[in-house]
Amino acid sequence: MDQVTSILISLAILAFVVWLFIILPMQMAGKRHRNRFGWVVMSLLISPLIAIIALAVLGDAKGQDDPTAPFK
Repeated sequence: MDQVTSILISLAILAFVVWLFIILPMQMAGKRHRNRFGWVVMSLLISPLIAIIALAVLGDAKGQDDPTAPFK
């Protein structure tokens, strides 16, 4: 039982880390019309906390890099 418990705890920690470093920044960037891949790389290289805060502060980028936006 002790080995099973440690495996389950390890899987839970791994799932949280994947969510924090990859899934959360990717979803936040997508909702704000920003490059998902770039923000995931930033999260992996620098810090997920910095990436999350930066995405929250920068806000929506619709119209800047949105290919569906009309030409100016």
